Amino acid sequence: MSAHVTSFLAGSGLTLFGFFLGMVILRSMYRDIQLWQAARISQRWVATTGHVLTSKTVVDTRLRKPIIEYIYRVNDVSYTGNRLMFDIDGLYIWREAEALIDRYAPRKPVTVYYDPDNPQQSTLEQSHRGIASSLLLKAFLLCLPTASSLCLGLFALADATGLVK
Repeated sequence: MSAHVTSFLAGSGLTLFGFFLGMVILRSMYRDIQLWQAARISQRWVATTGHVLTSKTVVDTRLRKPIIEYIYRVNDVSYTGNRLMFDIDGLYIWREAEALIDRYAPRKPVTVYYDPDNPQQSTLEQSHRGIASSLLLKAFLLCLPTASSLCLGLFALADATGLVK
């Protein structure tokens, strides 16, 4: 295989890798922004009193994911929910998870915020967690390999096609 064909194939592969990595990152960043916007919109939701039904943690390596299910009523209709807050993955270090489990113990009364236009949409906390740091991490650490792959791939393609001498 000639050097030009090898450069062309390598350039094409790097360019495609960079493009798809960039698309994955942009999709993930879009999801983060949607969560942040949802948390802001929830500030206008209506509060009601509910009760915690179950409260437990699921272990994921060294991190814990609190699973809190609650019940609340709107206009004599009962709804159940499980959103704690608007966060990316719901994973916490052990102490944070235990504090949340203690705060939202079963049978404990809680304030539930719900969307008046869609009462089955609810949350216990009207905040977001981890979104700013996630966006920064993705922007700085993950976009760098994407940009590098795209640039290296385009340079290799230019070299293979004879545009650069």
